[in-house]
Amino acid sequence: MAQPGSVRGRVSAERLRSWWEVPAIAHFCSLFRAAFALPDFEIEELEDALLIDNWDFLEDLVSKLLRGCYQRKDINIENFHMYLEDIIRHRWELEEGKENPLQGIHFRALSSRIIVEILHRLCDYRLDATDVFDLLKGLEADSLRVEALGEDNAGARYWYFYGTRLYKELPPPPPKEEPKYKPSKNDNKKGKKLKEDQNMKNSRVLNKNITAKTPNEKLKKKWKLRYSLSKTRFERVEKGSGQLDETSDVKANEQKENDAFGCNGENTHGHSNLLTAGEL
Repeated sequence: MAQPGSVRGRVSAERLRSWWEVPAIAHFCSLFRAAFALPDFEIEELEDALLIDNWDFLEDLVSKLLRGCYQRKDINIENFHMYLEDIIRHRWELEEGKENPLQGIHFRALSSRIIVEILHRLCDYRLDATDVFDLLKGLEADSLRVEALGEDNAGARYWYFYGTRLYKELPPPPPKEEPKYKPSKNDNKKGKKLKEDQNMKNSRVLNKNITAKTPNEKLKKKWKLRYSLSKTRFERVEKGSGQLDETSDVKANEQKENDAFGCNGENTHGHSNLLTAGEL
């Protein structure tokens, strides 16, 4: 464990005053000073203690907060560290799922940012103690409520503390807009083809077990049927009239062919639609 007095990074006053937890801690201690027996100080004293490492001030504040959390009056700057490690391990690490900043490190070796976060969380933990209801039942709700001083046109809110601190709370940044997808020509063609296929699929399905024939399928079926019938009728004509050739009786053959196809009239051109033996 890093021992007390270890060298740690210092923070500038400008950066320290940009942390909203600092006025929140000062306001909590000012509001509940009498109820929770907390030390009396101004926000400038808290800032100075964090800037110059005033451990007597910081450790006394931690001890007073831990007394309320554990409901023990014997916690002081001499033994506070074991209680601080315990509450950070159970509340901060196990309940909140955050990395334990005191794992092998002493409180005095922590950065100013982590110390501020621990002080702020201790204020929240103090409000979870069993004596809070009895201690605060005499206070009015309006006296416990903190409201912003005002808000500007940009949505920033302003908070006023102790007559000496004016804080500006910036609004959260707007969510980033996802880039709009511009379809390419190939995507349009694919989409059009998929839409046509879907329309064709929907138009063909008439019933669960009944499907309609597409024009191509109907044409294919028509030619297949025509070829089959013409072949059968040609055989019938051939069997009924003998061999078809150029020396046969043309009109007799045409009449037989028409009878085989079920036609009553003659061909307008005077020739049969069937191939003759010579053409075969």
